[in-house]
Amino acid sequence: MYLSVAHISKSIKGTDVLRDISVQVEKGEIVTLKGPNGSGKTMLLRAIAGLIKPSQGTIEIAEKPVTFGQQLPVNMGVIIETPGFINSYTGLENLLFLNDIKQSVSRAKIIEMMTRMGIDQYQDLKVAKYSLGMRQRLAIVQAFMEEQELVLLDEPTNALDTDGLVRLNQLLQTQQQKGVTILVATHNAEAIQVPGQRILYIENGTVKGVQISA
Repeated sequence: MYLSVAHISKSIKGTDVLRDISVQVEKGEIVTLKGPNGSGKTMLLRAIAGLIKPSQGTIEIAEKPVTFGQQLPVNMGVIIETPGFINSYTGLENLLFLNDIKQSVSRAKIIEMMTRMGIDQYQDLKVAKYSLGMRQRLAIVQAFMEEQELVLLDEPTNALDTDGLVRLNQLLQTQQQKGVTILVATHNAEAIQVPGQRILYIENGTVKGVQISA
């Protein structure tokens, strides 16, 4: 099993935000976490990304443990809550700045990913002038551009217009075909149009049901 979430719980100031959640995800699978605001979707992604320490339970990726405060076992792309960029930099400059950390992809590859999400024409525009939808497209690019093998997307459809949704769904399917494992947290699972995706319904910090899309 590529991703194993086993009996994860998390309490914050006496409130249970995750309650004994167990999820198994195969490599190359797309799993959508659907639920209302405050249901625990984002907190679960945070736990998988090693950004919080669970009160109990374990998480493993590729048979290696995820430990809070330590390096992740795999290259991971993440959008959690509001994406943050340097407003005085252009869209391309922001992505090049992020790529400088590992220097894992070329400038041409980054521009290619911007083109796939329909924002290449704004690559030299400062992010301060980006709309919310353009910022979201830029965030999606950064989550995939370094060929990350596991990608966590928290409400990626926020502020996307019809063209943005089409491009996102095309990107998800293309990345899945490459073997990328993707978890999507959303209150609007109908916007994620990927055949065969597994939808987990989360409510009050626990999984309430499972559905496989047509």
